[in-house]
Amino acid sequence: MKSRVLAVALMMVGAGRLLAATTVYVDKSADPALADGTAEYPYVTIQKGVEEVEAGGTVYVRPGVYDEGETVDADTSSNRVYITKKLTLVASSFEETGCRTNTIIRGKAATVPKSAVALGLGDDAVRCVRATVAGVIIRGFTIEEGHAKYDNNGKGENQNLGGGVYGNASRGTRLEDCIIRNCAARSGGATHNCRVVRCLVTGCNSSNVGVCFRNTDVYNSIVARNGFLGGNGIGAYSSAIYNSTLVENNTGVWQDSGAACYNCAIFRMVLGNIKDKGFYEDPNRYYYNVFAISIFGVSIAGDGCGPCLSWKKFQELVHNGIADHALDL
Repeated sequence: MKSRVLAVALMMVGAGRLLAATTVYVDKSADPALADGTAEYPYVTIQKGVEEVEAGGTVYVRPGVYDEGETVDADTSSNRVYITKKLTLVASSFEETGCRTNTIIRGKAATVPKSAVALGLGDDAVRCVRATVAGVIIRGFTIEEGHAKYDNNGKGENQNLGGGVYGNASRGTRLEDCIIRNCAARSGGATHNCRVVRCLVTGCNSSNVGVCFRNTDVYNSIVARNGFLGGNGIGAYSSAIYNSTLVENNTGVWQDSGAACYNCAIFRMVLGNIKDKGFYEDPNRYYYNVFAISIFGVSIAGDGCGPCLSWKKFQELVHNGIADHALDL
């Protein structure tokens, strides 16, 4: 009789774990010896959680600084979290209280940086998150200090893209309500191949194009004080920014000809030389692809030339109402 009861109990435990595979929990402070991914016995690392959850499932991560472990992807880049299936990764404290500062995915700068600019790019740099498939949602985290490699070492340029998050090629990696800070890459300091929604992006840099974004769509976000460690490249490379606030960013060029900016407010930007390279002019895309913009206190210098928005065109946009108004220009 006792053996039958024990067998039933074991079956119930096993069933509970099977059900838990669609909802997995992670807590850095948990006991790894007991970890099975349940709420009572969570896994200790985010990587273990994303590996064990079923495709389409949810991984809940409890507060802590997750700065250990490295998973190498196909491009030989190191990542704190490497995701190869559709899933939702959620900071539990954000779900419970709206806090997005106490669950942190932290990358690492290279021990010996290769870039002439001190951005921490190099062979042993660690990116925060790499996602290879569409349908990945990351919500409520602080993603910080992620760094990419500087060169491609013959393996393709993917190694040096997206210091914070490198997403799926269809921009199918969605970051919601996150803080992305102090990340760097050769291109796409904060993100590459992502959708960024209601996020704060600050302190990010690149040694080439895409100080903040590369191949990224940005919605309802604040992009502030990026590009101050050098690089002086394009702030948003082949990216679109909607309904967002851009404030005090230091970029030689904010957008290239493949970028667009809609319904945004731009405050105290340091654009280097708007006449020469502030916003590229594309005659096929309504000049520099900025619509319903409000511009305040933009720093402008130089005479400028080349295939970019001329000062005259910029003034025409303001006067014709394409930009709402411009102050202190």
